[in-house]
Amino acid sequence: MTSEDAPSEAPRYSRHTVLNAYSFIITWSPPRSSSQNGVINHYNLQLNDTTGLRSVTQTSYTAKNLHPYFIYTYSIAAFTVDTGPYSLQMSVRMPEAAPNGPPLNLRVTRRQLTSITLAWGSPPLSHQNGIITNYTLHITSQEGHSYAIVTKTLNLIASSLLSNSLYMFAVAASTVVGRGPYTSPSLSVRTPSPDTTSPPQDVSAIVLDHERIFVTWTAPPVSEQSGAITGYKVKVTEYPTGRRWSEKANLNMLTLINLHPFYTYKMRVRVIPATGNGQYSNTIVAKTLPSEPSSSPNITFTETTSHSVLLRWRSLPSHHQNGNISGYVINYVVNGQEQRLFVSADVLEYTLKANPHTEYVLSIAAANSVGIGPFSAVVELHTEEDGPTHHPINLRGVPLSSTTISLSWNPPPEEHQNGEIDFYIVLCWDGYSGSLFQHQTPSTKKPFTGFDLSTHITAMCQHSQCSSAPSVLLRI
Repeated sequence: MTSEDAPSEAPRYSRHTVLNAYSFIITWSPPRSSSQNGVINHYNLQLNDTTGLRSVTQTSYTAKNLHPYFIYTYSIAAFTVDTGPYSLQMSVRMPEAAPNGPPLNLRVTRRQLTSITLAWGSPPLSHQNGIITNYTLHITSQEGHSYAIVTKTLNLIASSLLSNSLYMFAVAASTVVGRGPYTSPSLSVRTPSPDTTSPPQDVSAIVLDHERIFVTWTAPPVSEQSGAITGYKVKVTEYPTGRRWSEKANLNMLTLINLHPFYTYKMRVRVIPATGNGQYSNTIVAKTLPSEPSSSPNITFTETTSHSVLLRWRSLPSHHQNGNISGYVINYVVNGQEQRLFVSADVLEYTLKANPHTEYVLSIAAANSVGIGPFSAVVELHTEEDGPTHHPINLRGVPLSSTTISLSWNPPPEEHQNGEIDFYIVLCWDGYSGSLFQHQTPSTKKPFTGFDLSTHITAMCQHSQCSSAPSVLLRI
């Protein structure tokens, strides 16, 4: 008898029957006997629920605790000593059920003498359990009278209410199967008293520039006014500072001025009636346009070497940025030439490649999408000295007598001196004696005595030396 192997065929005739919105049963037949390749120990069932893969000893399985209106997929494989091929993947859409969660964010959007406008959001998708067909708004008065209004929209006007009365509101969502739970706790709202004027309507804001916002509105209907309108009051809140103030308008418009660039402003408007009180409108939000930064970065640290200048600074305080900082502009003057470079906003230090023994005059400014802000006070820095990068030039000798030669030379080119020349080293080789000796001199002229001098001149700057000048052969 041959040894067992994995089945070479998938289970056959897999099918399902939906039992309810939360469960269905799957049935199947084993692979054909010729394809089983051994004794079937169990079946592996893949189902895209929270459990995933499961082992089943029968040829049926009941999937439970599923989610209404979700689509589930499954496939089955037989197992002997190993797993055989899986059957074709099948899918099943679960039936709908009533929602198991209430609508979200029930709120009042307008309050009038005899009506209240409410709005809400749909239940979370995972709690809808199907397609939402309508919403039921349940209304209860302070006297205990209650009734319901059905709507297909996410807002509704509860009308024919009594003024200066308390009402409680709750809303529930429904599918074709039934209605879900109401919002809890109920939303309590009191209608205005007869001496209260309804809020202005159609409040809107237009941003004019970085410091002005134009606000407009229309008056409430005459039937909702407790008295003649004498003016309007606009309440403003500034963010991020939290500063608050109010301004009065005689017409149905107002321009807010002297605002801060790139700040957010929240505004509400109410009527100032001749008698009674006015209700504030819903809040509107507007943000001023950006402008150039209004201050310069604070340079906190500088450091120089002979070949670099390090500059560090602090970012601008938020109230001076006037927009999103895009980077920093470093302005520097060297050898009478002005140059600029740009670094990104996430960089707060920069190392500038520099020349030795050179003065640099630097300042820095912040930049945003509008432009460049003011530059900081200049910082004057002087890089350290370094060894000359060129030898002395024009080495020459003039015999003074039979035993003396006067040597002279010119300093290295100025751009290669890299500091103040401290002294020169003269290396001499006597062709007769074969001896090598050196002399140090602060000047560019030196008399020497001897015979057949082969000579090099080296410049020294703060104890750093450059290469020697080409040798010159002299005879006296």
